[in-house]
Amino acid sequence: MTTNAGCRRRLENQGGQAGAEILALGVLVFVVGTLFVANAWAVVDAKFAAAGAAREATRAYVTAPEGSDSLAYAEAMARASLMSGGRSVDRFELRLSGARQRCGTVTFEVRYRIATVPIGGLGGWQPTAAVATSTATVDPYRDGIANGPAGCPR
Repeated sequence: MTTNAGCRRRLENQGGQAGAEILALGVLVFVVGTLFVANAWAVVDAKFAAAGAAREATRAYVTAPEGSDSLAYAEAMARASLMSGGRSVDRFELRLSGARQRCGTVTFEVRYRIATVPIGGLGGWQPTAAVATSTATVDPYRDGIANGPAGCPR
């Protein structure tokens, strides 16, 4: 009878040790999973912020008052859009393609560098920037700017 009691105690102790190991593994998986979800949300949130800044820059550039520096006005509006969302304006770049002329198409590209937490084993996946573009056509009846391409109403 003494051999059965000793065997039973040994099995009960092994079950407790396995439970503690599984608990530690569960906590580790939970922490890594939480970091992964936080990084994914940072990418999505940065993409939304970049899209809003690009949209505001394009709108400001196309509707800038006559005689003003339309590019500086567009950049100021992009910065204001980022700051209103609590974003750092030190981490974004603004690029313009197109000309500000009647019927001209202008495109702004906003590139926003993302701050993510490195996760062990997944370091090569880290995205570097969220990129968004916005395109608009300059009003064909706009005063104070040059004529655009052929076929544009005069």
